Amino acid sequence: FGQGVRLTSTDLLVGVPESELSDEFYLQYSRVFTPKLIATAFISFSNPGDGLEAVTPQGSKNWTTVGLGLTANF
Repeated sequence: FGQGVRLTSTDLLVGVPESELSDEFYLQYSRVFTPKLIATAFISFSNPGDGLEAVTPQGSKNWTTVGLGLTANF
């Protein structure tokens, strides 16, 4: 169920009480320029599930992640 850790008044709790952390839509594009040079770009849209909502009393918002990567093999 994830690796969330939180303190209560008497215990250290590991994990979340519900199984669904989030729902995610993920797109990825990779381009091989040469066998030793590869670029990757991605974007993901996520919204919190019951597991995150259960451990965030202030509420959770949807989030977007964008990334670029370049791999060079020598």
